[in-house]
Amino acid sequence: MNPKESPKMPDESPISTMNLPSLTARRIPNFSNVKSHTDGDYRATMAEMTQSTRRQVEAKAKSSSSKPHLRRLRTNEGE
Repeated sequence: MNPKESPKMPDESPISTMNLPSLTARRIPNFSNVKSHTDGDYRATMAEMTQSTRRQVEAKAKSSSSKPHLRRLRTNEGE
């Protein structure tokens, strides 16, 4: 919005310092768009990882009954 309001060249006027925030503000939406797309992929990946990790943890919990050292850790977490 600043460049439209000031007809001067931003490099030649003191507005150049005020122009930096508007440039940054212009760039931020681009970055946020990129992040939103990436976050979507990241969330999907995290959900898949969470499911597989959950299966691994459940499998370990079932098999841990034969492992006394793991049973000891689980009782400590319960306390």
